[in-house]
Amino acid sequence: WKSNGANVSANKAFLFALSGFDLLSPCKMKLKNASDQWAIYNNSSRGPAFGGGHDLKVNGSTLSLGIGHTYNPGPSEQLTGGCTYNIKEMEVFQVTDNPTPLQDPRKKQPIS
Repeated sequence: WKSNGANVSANKAFLFALSGFDLLSPCKMKLKNASDQWAIYNNSSRGPAFGGGHDLKVNGSTLSLGIGHTYNPGPSEQLTGGCTYNIKEMEVFQVTDNPTPLQDPRKKQPIS
């Protein structure tokens, strides 16, 4: 996520929920249209937003959900009903096609 105020298309973007929201199991919500230009909104004055109708939006320490505009709705009405939650902890991930292997910091690296 960047804070440049631009919309970004991301043909493999998805939202997910591991638990809560009355879910029986984790769920993955994919883009309705893989070429949608509204997959990510890089807001310059608050946190990231995902989806043209702000399916998921971060504003300071608040998370708002209204999934179903740009992303397929999840199995729970709590994900689509326009609910707002206070954030205790948040992580945003970027998945790439060519990941760089991580080094285990506990292993000693040879000195070159």
